[in-house]
Amino acid sequence: MKCFNKIISLIVSSTMILGLCACSDTADGVKEYDSESIIEVLTNDLGIRSELITHIDVEDIPSDMPYTDYIIANYNDTMITVSFFEAKEDAKETFDASFGEFEESFNQNGLFDGDYITANENDYGYIVVDGKNMGSDFLGDRYSAGEVSVAMYRSGAMVIAIQPTLGSDLENVDKVIDALGYPNV
Repeated sequence: MKCFNKIISLIVSSTMILGLCACSDTADGVKEYDSESIIEVLTNDLGIRSELITHIDVEDIPSDMPYTDYIIANYNDTMITVSFFEAKEDAKETFDASFGEFEESFNQNGLFDGDYITANENDYGYIVVDGKNMGSDFLGDRYSAGEVSVAMYRSGAMVIAIQPTLGSDLENVDKVIDALGYPNV
């Protein structure tokens, strides 16, 4: 019986440790992916064909950008761009600039109708907007009026932007967010 109890204790302990390890790469629901795992989500979970995914290893081209990898994918006319930075500080600096621009310009016309959530913490950040008449050219002029569904996330040294192209189905943004397991409105 002692042996059985020890085995059960080991199994329970192992399960708890694995559970803690699985959570260690997530900051408030914003998982940090690497280039391989993000491509797996894009191909396996969203069914994006490999020819619609461009993966650029920045080390192979001369550049003064702080990126190490850059991925661009198209999911039913929804653009997904993923930037992997050399350091977490570089990703935070880039996201902070976008976050500040968003805060300064969002809903300037006072006509926004919809939902949005934002966060900008040390380890993660996000901007998710779903509604009409954003009143901001934060992501380009075409998003200042009419329907808008856009998202930007940062975790560690990674920044992901998700935005529909002109005339695409706004529900596709939600599908991408769900596949990534990120916070949504």
